[in-house]
Amino acid sequence: NESFIKYYPNPATDFLHLENNSGEEINFAIYSITGQIISTTILSNQLNYRHDISALPKGFYLIVCESKSGKKFTERLVVN
Repeated sequence: NESFIKYYPNPATDFLHLENNSGEEINFAIYSITGQIISTTILSNQLNYRHDISALPKGFYLIVCESKSGKKFTERLVVN
């Protein structure tokens, strides 16, 4: 069961690389562990996307991606 989105590296420092394999628009968000939205963006059928995380303090975050068809992906991200 392959995910519709891939991201790397994890842990990350300056940039997060995303691969949108869904063929559709993806809502991408980074949340703090306490649930606060840190950043959001829309990946509109872009296969590869580079997201700047250099301003994030070191710590744990959640990546939440949701496709227009309702597929959802949640993973932990470590920034160091």
